Amino acid sequence: ADAPFRVDVAGDAVTPRRLAALLAGRAGGLDSTASSDVLVYLTGHGGDEFLKFHDVDDLSAHELAAAATEARAKRRFGRLVVLADTCQAGSLFRHLELGRQSRAGGAMPKILGIGSSRPGENAYAAPPDPDLGVSRADRFTLHLDAYFRRATDVGVRRDARTTTQNATLDALVAALRRAPTRSTLDVHDAAWHDDDDDVPRARRVWERLLATSAPADARVARYRLPPPPPPPPRP
Repeated sequence: ADAPFRVDVAGDAVTPRRLAALLAGRAGGLDSTASSDVLVYLTGHGGDEFLKFHDVDDLSAHELAAAATEARAKRRFGRLVVLADTCQAGSLFRHLELGRQSRAGGAMPKILGIGSSRPGENAYAAPPDPDLGVSRADRFTLHLDAYFRRATDVGVRRDARTTTQNATLDALVAALRRAPTRSTLDVHDAAWHDDDDDVPRARRVWERLLATSAPADARVARYRLPPPPPPPPRP
């Protein structure tokens, strides 16, 4: 049977520079356009503003931001989502805001970074596999996979609360915040929303939600965003 996906780069050929070249269209393999949704998933050993490749090379937060900015300027995607599962994962997205552009050129390509842990925090492995005796995934990856399986009904009974109709970004973030990963989810969305989206208000809502003493499930189910204020009159 044919493979369900194509592998263009594997093994030692996967390097930080090759990743940047793929995103920016300077290397073959990623045939993306201005209407493409691109997902980049990064996992491995990391630290403050870096992710290790093969334990011999590093991808820095500045390099990731520069690659995303170049790809955005070349209209290599409509929406780019970067998921990172590593220690201090959120630090990899510290400079993504540099990629923000004006709206003069039409619809802005959007960039979103979701990290399994905040700067200064570790990311933790899932419980060990009973047959292998070692973990096969980190906790963040395990819960991320479980969420999408519930949403797409792959191999599990569909969860009535998680369907393809309501599996929005906000729902995903809420589910990952509730998940027992032992780390704090870090979401970087300043380069994702349009200029008129009320990102600071949404962030304040999350902080208030997390600060309450009610159980996590009750907090998420009970708290709802207030309606946005009317836009200011245009001159």
